[in-house]
Amino acid sequence: FALKSPKGRNLDQWIDFPKPAPGAAKDKKAEEAAAAKGPAADYDAMVEPIRENPMMKAMVIDGNISLAFLKAMNARIDDIQAKFQMKNLVIGLTGLKMKMFGGNIAGAFTTDLKPKNPQYTMNLTVAGFDMDKAVESQFTSFKDTVSGKLNTSIAGGGSSFNAAEIKKNLQIKGDFKLTDAMFKSIDVAKMATEAVNKSITKIGETVPGIGGKTV
Repeated sequence: FALKSPKGRNLDQWIDFPKPAPGAAKDKKAEEAAAAKGPAADYDAMVEPIRENPMMKAMVIDGNISLAFLKAMNARIDDIQAKFQMKNLVIGLTGLKMKMFGGNIAGAFTTDLKPKNPQYTMNLTVAGFDMDKAVESQFTSFKDTVSGKLNTSIAGGGSSFNAAEIKKNLQIKGDFKLTDAMFKSIDVAKMATEAVNKSITKIGETVPGIGGKTV
């Protein structure tokens, strides 16, 4: 199959997404909702009918996704490209590429539904992701607290679709860099420079020839 949309899709025009609640209130409501629901659902067990279904086991899917943009909850993703495949109960989303908040995102995800606890692997790279734009769009409570360009590369895997098992089995490694970083409206690079200069000044008081120098 081929899913294409050269004009993109704005889901905000069709769906009335719930507005996020303030941090503390949101956490409290989430806890109350979870308690009211009772025991957590077993998502791994829900996959069992798929594993036992001969039609699903024999199903083969091979498709391409190409969207000019997708917008939801005031977040816009541009130039979305990916390949979706399924064979022998292994689902793969490969060749994933997109642009979001000024950055480029690429990655791949695979899930094997055959084991009792489904297995999955992933890799993701992010380059030039603008934290200012992301915070302003999705995390307004953190506005004016963090800025910079996020660059990261991660790879890993795990098993199970249940939250507790995911936390226990998930293994991820990678690197994380935030360039031109500023926190709480304070320039991190400026803080480091001032700290070094202060140290040099103190040393200069006791070591001849160093006093008066800065970086």
